[in-house]
Amino acid sequence: MLHVRHRASIGFSVLLAALLFVGCAGESTPAIPRSTNNGTEGRVSSAIAHSCQKAAQSEDSESDPLEGVSPAVLMDAQSYAQDFDVELGEAVVRLSGQEIIGRLGSEIETLEQDTYAGHWIQHEPKYRMVVAFTRAGGSTICPYIEGHPLFDIIEVRSAVATMVELDRSQMEAMNVSSEVGVQAESGINVFQNVVELYVMDRGQLDSALEKAGLALPDHVRVIEVSSFSVPARPASGG
Repeated sequence: MLHVRHRASIGFSVLLAALLFVGCAGESTPAIPRSTNNGTEGRVSSAIAHSCQKAAQSEDSESDPLEGVSPAVLMDAQSYAQDFDVELGEAVVRLSGQEIIGRLGSEIETLEQDTYAGHWIQHEPKYRMVVAFTRAGGSTICPYIEGHPLFDIIEVRSAVATMVELDRSQMEAMNVSSEVGVQAESGINVFQNVVELYVMDRGQLDSALEKAGLALPDHVRVIEVSSFSVPARPASGG
């Protein structure tokens, strides 16, 4: 059985400093719906702006993003620019900060375990770093982004289960499937805030659970697959 722990992040990341700023001014931010298909551009940033202060753009923001870029990054940026129909300079900016945004996500996950529900990069239709919380997302994110010039790319969404709860449900689901003798694999779908349990025969699982008087934990979605993943073989050395 394969126990996979998926985390945020599709493709490449954006330049975002992982600096902590203390104190959020003003009122708390209202909850943000999970769905973003409402056609309201900039909605989340406007909501966060009630409690966070946006930094003024500095003259440095006008510098050439291609200056000093390594050939390797430039090659990746050319592919990214073509895939997502953006300027090469914009592609470089998005790619060059992937390590920083990863550290920021890890920091939020570590310090906000009670409400953190995952983070990921949205490339289209608008480029965003999305962070999900189970409650008070706007006020929670505030100390991490206040005063930063890239404030506008942060999008907060609401979720039902924290990442801690999803981790626990994933482990329990794998234990239950093992107990009833059904082979399974699993992963966390951070975008939909659920654990996915992959089985070859959904009917077999249902029958086995009923016979054993057991049930899967909350936040688990069973998905029937035609085959399980094959572990990669290590390359032979020479």
